[in-house]
Amino acid sequence: MAGDETPLPPAPGSPVTVVLDDLRVRARVEQSDAGGLLLAVAAAPTQVGRAGVDVRVEFLGDRGPCRMLGSVTLTLSDATREPRLRFSPHGPPQLLMRSERVRAPVEMEIQIEAGGEVVTRSTHDLRASGALVPGPFELAVDDTVGFGLQLPTRTEPLKGTARVARVTSDGDVAIQFLELSPADAADLTLAVFEAQRGRAA
Repeated sequence: MAGDETPLPPAPGSPVTVVLDDLRVRARVEQSDAGGLLLAVAAAPTQVGRAGVDVRVEFLGDRGPCRMLGSVTLTLSDATREPRLRFSPHGPPQLLMRSERVRAPVEMEIQIEAGGEVVTRSTHDLRASGALVPGPFELAVDDTVGFGLQLPTRTEPLKGTARVARVTSDGDVAIQFLELSPADAADLTLAVFEAQRGRAA
C-alpha cells in the first residue's frame, strides 16, 4: 500500500476492539499520539498486566475495517475510573478491506418492524451498509422500517431504522441502514468482515 494510502490511527472517542487470542474486548480511544493509544475499557482482560501482551486493535477507518498490531499494558488508574490500557503499535495501521467490498452471504437473526408488526428472519446477505432479508413483506421501495440485528460480537441486538432499497420478485427486501452510530457502524462492519474472512478461510 502506498504511503499516502496508509490509514490514520483511530481518533480520540473512536470505538475499537482489542483482540487477544479468542478474546474480543470493546474499548474507546481516550488519547492518540505518536507513541500509541490510551484505551478505556469496562474491564481489563486478566491476561494483561504491567508486562506487554501482544494484541491487535481493530477499528473502522474512513475507507473500511483496519487493524494495528502491537502490545498492551495495564496503566495505573484510580478506583473511580474505567481501567486504561496503553497500546504500543508495532507498525502503522493496515487497511483490511474497503467498506464497499465488505459483504458476506451470512445468516444473522434480524427483526423487521413495519406496520405495527415485528417479524424475525435470518439475513440472506449482509454488508456494512445494509442487508438482504427473505420475505415476503408488504413493503415498497423507500419505506422506512425498524430493525434489530443480532451480531455475534454483541449481547444486545444492534437497533435502528432502515430504508427499503429494493424488493425482489420473490418479496425479499434489501434494506439500507440509516444513521448508525460510530460504535454500531464499527461493530457491524467488523462482524461482516469476520464472517467474510471466515468463509474464505
